[in-house]
Amino acid sequence: MHIPEAIIWLEYRLEYRLECYRNNAGTTLERRQ
Repeated sequence: MHIPEAIIWLEYRLEYRLECYRNNAGTTLERRQ
């Protein structure tokens, strides 16, 4: 695996995890109300 590909892959994983975290946080906030 080339280094540029690894950086792109890591950024993709990070953004994906952030999206999942935001979705989970949003649902929990809605449930509390």
